[in-house]
Amino acid sequence: MSSDIDFPKYDPRKGPERDHLPWVLEWLLLLVATLNLGLVAFNLSYFQLRDLYVLNMPQVAAWFDPVKGVEPHRDTKDYYLDRVDQLEQLWASPNSNVQAEADLLKGLREQSVKIVSESPFELADKQGTLERIKNRIRAHMNPGMRKANLSGVSSKKSFLDFWTAENLRPERRAAELAFFNSQLRPLFMTNYYRTYGEDGEFVDKFWWQYDRWFLIVFAVELILRVIVTRMRYKSFTFSEALGRHWYDILNLIPAVNLIPSVHLGWLGLARAIPFGYRLHRVGLLPADSLVVVLIRRYSLAIADEVTDQVVVNLISQAQSAIRQGDFNQLINPTPTATVQQRPDATGRFVGRQTRLVVERVLPKVRPEVEAFLHHSIEQAIPLTQRLPDRITEGLVDAVVNSAYGAAAGTLKADPEGEKLTRQLIEKLLLVLRTEWRVAGTATEIQTVLIELLEGIKLDYIRNNKMPSGTASTRKQLND
Repeated sequence: MSSDIDFPKYDPRKGPERDHLPWVLEWLLLLVATLNLGLVAFNLSYFQLRDLYVLNMPQVAAWFDPVKGVEPHRDTKDYYLDRVDQLEQLWASPNSNVQAEADLLKGLREQSVKIVSESPFELADKQGTLERIKNRIRAHMNPGMRKANLSGVSSKKSFLDFWTAENLRPERRAAELAFFNSQLRPLFMTNYYRTYGEDGEFVDKFWWQYDRWFLIVFAVELILRVIVTRMRYKSFTFSEALGRHWYDILNLIPAVNLIPSVHLGWLGLARAIPFGYRLHRVGLLPADSLVVVLIRRYSLAIADEVTDQVVVNLISQAQSAIRQGDFNQLINPTPTATVQQRPDATGRFVGRQTRLVVERVLPKVRPEVEAFLHHSIEQAIPLTQRLPDRITEGLVDAVVNSAYGAAAGTLKADPEGEKLTRQLIEKLLLVLRTEWRVAGTATEIQTVLIELLEGIKLDYIRNNKMPSGTASTRKQLND
């Protein structure tokens, strides 16, 4: 990568350079970009830090959980923690209800066994959390046992013993509930259920709900910069002015996440490159700072890598769409309303293809057609009754001339001939669709398209020397 890529110079003491926007606007756009980059980083790291938000900043989780399609898991919230709350309220009430207490304890025992057996933490990729819960309940219910021996103790039995009237008798309730609320409840609270969208992927509304507004700002900014550059540098073409601000185009790359079935949130990090340029524009990053030097050296390489990943991911998305699609609908023998309502378009298409065959194709293949017919006639007539070559050649010429003349006649202003030709083609397509459907041709077409795209993807990865050892590339190769 060349290291002679220079940032546009900006000196706040002298005002903006000729192709920069006014100083106030530059600072305002810097604030917008800072907010956006912070939101993108927050979005990408949300699930890694969600436990922290749930336990210490519940308002943040309450705000962003719906954006990511997250809701409380019924097995751990409605059927477990809420029952514990009901039990605490029952014990706090002056009017005790023995039957209600027994029912709640029985429900908690059954739900504990179900949680350990079915692991509702798995969908949220929090199996380790369930293991911590099991270890803590084992240690609590077996205080005299060495830690190394606890793995052999049944966590189900530990829960069954915990949620009993004997263990939770009045003199022990406070201590036992204190243990549950301090050691187990926080772990149960971090579990969640995440809803799926129609594309089979997890719901993620961040790009449509928040980022699209920033995309509009960045698009308008790029247009303004190109206009200002062309106004101040009269000799610049549009492409040259756009090329001068190539790094601002990286702000628009995450727009691919607005496409249904595309989930490439990490592309938002590409905005870190133009963000570095912004800091330099307003004088917050000196030209010789380490950040500027690194961006100069690696920005184009990062941009190329991002572009490669986008291309490979789009090909993989196309493969997924083909796998999920119903190709039988494409060859449905029932004529569509569009075709029925647009016979003129079909007629024009048939006419163009017929004219192409008659005027360009047939004259070029006529010798081969004549040779084939000559051979067919000789094979059809017994050896003892074989016709002289002169008669055979004359017969072949007559057949070819007749066929060519009939085809050429359809190209003249003959509405009836054009109508018959169109009916023939439509009938042919109808029969082909029916036979394709019976023979499973749709599945074959689907397989061929997927394999074709796979070949294109592998060639692209090899030709662009994309490292096959990276996690993203391995995932694409395995899809």
